[in-house]
Amino acid sequence: MEADKTAYDEIYLEDVIDLHTLLFIKLTEITEYDLCSMIDVYMQHSEIRRKMDVGNWSALNKGYKQLKNSIDFSLCAPRKEAIE
Repeated sequence: MEADKTAYDEIYLEDVIDLHTLLFIKLTEITEYDLCSMIDVYMQHSEIRRKMDVGNWSALNKGYKQLKNSIDFSLCAPRKEAIE
């Protein structure tokens, strides 16, 4: 029998996907920083996201505002003006 290597139970998966979809939609409302930069900083530096990756139940039950507040915006690149 093979050991289960998932970080958390499948029942969390759909909710985590929906949560991150909402987070990324809400990040589009922040016009001061580049969207890809904000997502990159979240994925690389957020302590909550790291805990989610290992199945921490408390992190898996955070809301989008808590995820947004875990982003260190000082690391984000400023938004470039659209090229016309």
